[in-house]
Formats: sequence, structure tokens, C-alpha cells
Amino acid sequence: MITESAKSGVQLKFIRLINSQFEWFNYLENPRLQDLPLELEVSYETREAFIDTHVSVSIGNESEDVEDNDFYLEVEMVGVFEKIGKTQLSDEEFAKVNAAAIIFPYIRQHIRAISLEAGLTPIILPLVNFHSWYKNNKKENS
Repeated sequence: MITESAKSGVQLKFIRLINSQFEWFNYLENPRLQDLPLELEVSYETREAFIDTHVSVSIGNESEDVEDNDFYLEVEMVGVFEKIGKTQLSDEEFAKVNAAAIIFPYIRQHIRAISLEAGLTPIILPLVNFHSWYKNNKKENS
């Protein structure tokens, strides 16, 4: 049984895919994925009793010039969380640590599935320690 003190003051309402972009221009050759940049972005917005957390992952460089970039993948999902009680975390820390950690496995699975469907070796993103990621980003931005 979960005691009242162990319950979270924030509950997940839903997670939705809001952007999935896949471009593979030079389809006759497999892209060298290990050479492409991997970007992770987390943002959030609050409205009344809700925290909307956006998590985005991109692989490759988005470019208008096909010759500069023959592979690009971007996935963004949003999780909507409802504040139903008190929490010790700020909205920012909840969104960028806890909420991002809840959403990220769905993004990993989507990228794995879309790469497999495209005929690539499945792309399996590394696990992310969002607590460390948040602390590092906070240091860099201060």
C-alpha cells in the first residue's frame, strides 16, 4: 500500500506525439548514425493546475540543402500533468526531471519503431539520467 506521504502531488493525464519527422534522402546508402549529432530538448509551460512538458529528440542536422544532410529525424511528445496536491519540486524541476523521464521512453520506442519500419538497423537511444542532465544544463546556463 502506498502511504499518503509517498503519493505524488502531480499526476499524468496523457502523453501525445505532436511531431514526427523522418527524412532519408540518400536511401541507397545507410546513414552513419554514430557521426550525426543527437539533440535533446525539454521545455514546459504551466496553465492553471497543469504542467505541459515538451520533450524533443533530433538526430542529424536539419537543412534545406540535401547534399549537406542526407538524414534527419525529429520526434516531439508532450505530457500533460495535473497538479493535485503539494510537491517539493518546482514546476521547472518537475518538468525537466520527472516529467521528461516519464515521456522519454515513449520517444525512444517511437524512434526505434520508425527506424525499423524505414529499413534501418533499429535506432536505440541511450538512457538519460534526467537529474544529472538538469543539473548540468543549469550550471551551463548560469
